[in-house]
Amino acid sequence: MHLQALIQIRRAYMELDEAFKLRTTDHAKFMERLDRSMEMFREASRMARAIATEFAQIIDDPSDLGVLYRINIFMVHGFDIVEKFMANIVAFHHGKFYLNPVPMEKVFSPMPLIQRGRL
Repeated sequence: MHLQALIQIRRAYMELDEAFKLRTTDHAKFMERLDRSMEMFREASRMARAIATEFAQIIDDPSDLGVLYRINIFMVHGFDIVEKFMANIVAFHHGKFYLNPVPMEKVFSPMPLIQRGRL
């Protein structure tokens, strides 16, 4: 299931790339492929949640909790962030509101402030 989800998100990125190659030549095809890539990102996010659900049900050792944690952080939250980010891009190209918050802090730590004279 894990590999299938990774393949799905890779295909979504490839579809997004193909869509943007058409942006200047065929607007209708661009929008069609852009929407298709968005559905693929949604499916990848759904697959990540299914992985976490399945794995949570079969845990039989405390060390499995570390694996479940990583699945939740990097797959469930990571794919969710990608889906929300891509939804903003798609909304922009559809002329809709596109400044919906994307919770990057779920996966990425905030950047430390650099103080003068210190690195």
